[in-house]
Amino acid sequence: TPVWIDESAQLSETSLTDVITGVRNQEPDPETIVFLVHGFDDARASTSREYAVLAPRVEAAFEKYRHRCSVVGVQWDSKVGGFILALPGQYAGKANLARRIGRKGLRQLLTKTHEGFPRAHLVLMGYSMGCEIVGSALGFTAPEEVKGESDFPLTSVFAAVLCGSDLDYDSFYKSGINFQDS
Repeated sequence: TPVWIDESAQLSETSLTDVITGVRNQEPDPETIVFLVHGFDDARASTSREYAVLAPRVEAAFEKYRHRCSVVGVQWDSKVGGFILALPGQYAGKANLARRIGRKGLRQLLTKTHEGFPRAHLVLMGYSMGCEIVGSALGFTAPEEVKGESDFPLTSVFAAVLCGSDLDYDSFYKSGINFQDS
């Protein structure tokens, strides 16, 4: 199930309902829901194709262990264009957008998904700048900005997988989050 989070970093009730319906259509009672979050400079069409390939592979990996799983592909406007020397400014702009999407849109999506499937384990998988989104949703890339954004309980996340991460090496330490108490 793909979901598009635009530059407002908010999802409409219709989009949220569509995701819950899509998850339920994949697996009526999932034990795990995996959220895939792509990285920098990907077009929406290409991420749709990538998720169409990845989702069945993720589901098959869980099925191997008789574990019911649904997959949600989180899409966002990470595409840039233009001359290579303009990329640093564009990159910084997309990093800020990624953090906003994590703090607002992904937390909103996780909250609604947790409400719809309270027993399901939520697994976040980010790639490259998608790790900024995952990190912001969990509150360790900008913890002071996350307070009050959502009532999403961190304990609902079973695992976060950060592949080719664009996060600063000390993000976890600087966040001050006590993961043992979460």
